[in-house]
Amino acid sequence: MVKSLIYKEWLKTGYILACLALLLAGFTAYDFLALSKNAELQGYGFLWSYAVNKNSILVDNLIYLPVICGLVLAVAQFIPESYRKCIKLTLHLPLPQAKTIAVMQGYGIVMLSFLFIVQAVALFIFLNHYLVVDLVWRILFSFFTWYCAGLCAYIWLSAVCLEPKWKMKLAELVLAFALLSSFYLSPQSMAYRHGILPMFVVTTLLATLLIHYSVRRFKDGVQ
Repeated sequence: MVKSLIYKEWLKTGYILACLALLLAGFTAYDFLALSKNAELQGYGFLWSYAVNKNSILVDNLIYLPVICGLVLAVAQFIPESYRKCIKLTLHLPLPQAKTIAVMQGYGIVMLSFLFIVQAVALFIFLNHYLVVDLVWRILFSFFTWYCAGLCAYIWLSAVCLEPKWKMKLAELVLAFALLSSFYLSPQSMAYRHGILPMFVVTTLLATLLIHYSVRRFKDGVQ
């Protein structure tokens, strides 16, 4: 039954995931070309100096992509469930309600994590040609912050999509926006080297609890 549920989610989101993969690939390739051009015109030393002196990650155009991916996938996966009332049928599967929701959200988290890991590997391979390994790892650690933001965006918006009452939706959206903003207080390299993991765990746990609350209200017919 779990496999059938995962397959249902794949049928619903496979096309969207392909589009998100192309989006990440396109923007990443664009930044790679821009960095290559700068290295060709101004030398590798310029990139190294800019990364060190400005605490720059060199690929600033990519930092909002994880959140965009998380939001788009949450909408594609959970809006049909709430708008068409499909979630009621899903909850009647011979699985515990909590397990059903966990499988649905777990599917999205795994898919997003796969996309983020592929991009991180591409960043490591490319940047390793221009920078020392220590600087590359600093940049990748900074990206871990925004990958966390992407997962949090997905988890929070999935809960919002299943919330049946509009006033509650708006309140949750405001709270989610405030939490996600905390991941973007600084675009500098290693800006979040302290406190990122506790913040991610807290926001994730809050959202995980919230989606079960939203599903229960939806199932009870709250309007």
